[in-house]
Amino acid sequence: MLPSRGEEWWRTPSPELAYIYGFAFADGIVRRGRGGRTKNDLTLTQACRDDLESIQAVAGGGHLRLATEGHVWLLSFRAKDGIRADVLKAWGLVPNKTEHGWFPDVPSDLLPHYVRGFFDGDGSISLMRRGPRQRLPVLAFVCHLQAYLERLSQVFLEIGASPRRPFQDGRNWRLRYTSRSDLSRIHRWLYTDSTLAIPRKRSTFDAVAEYVAVDHRPRGTEHHMVQLAVRTRLNRPAAFSGQLTLF
Repeated sequence: MLPSRGEEWWRTPSPELAYIYGFAFADGIVRRGRGGRTKNDLTLTQACRDDLESIQAVAGGGHLRLATEGHVWLLSFRAKDGIRADVLKAWGLVPNKTEHGWFPDVPSDLLPHYVRGFFDGDGSISLMRRGPRQRLPVLAFVCHLQAYLERLSQVFLEIGASPRRPFQDGRNWRLRYTSRSDLSRIHRWLYTDSTLAIPRKRSTFDAVAEYVAVDHRPRGTEHHMVQLAVRTRLNRPAAFSGQLTLF
């Protein structure tokens, strides 16, 4: 494991850092200390240890442990690692962020990395059955904050995706894309020049993007062979670690 990179690394915007802060907005915890002040502390949560190890390998330092209940892994960065509350706040990361957080002002060149981090935390990609032979690709994001997803939809609109509005689902808000052209465009935008990414989610998105692309080709033996190969990839448990039901 790398030693702690220090405060300057956590303050200086980079593709890796943008990814981590996007991931943290989805699956991170920022705590309050005595007197209600925000602590210099950031904890990332995830069911799969490997996902957090890849972040730890880039950021250095941190403490990785299994939660007391034994179902979730925790990766904690503290003041000694370079975490500062004012920097977290600049990225919309505050205590009780599900109520009081916001979509930060991210430089345009770092937006794909930030959104990819958020996707790896609170996004999903799947194929839903529509009839005996047809499949509908679905890219979805979930968040407690309507305004956050509205800003995310604006980001996608600016890269050429269709206009979409978040819709409420219980206590959560959801943003969903099903257009083949939207999924192809967002896939390229997210993963071109990507650094950090959860491998199983990228593998699933790659396979869905391939399925979307071949579905436009003329029907024939070659077309059906490619579709079969893509469906085989999607049905491998290792591709999505049991978290996505694709068919």
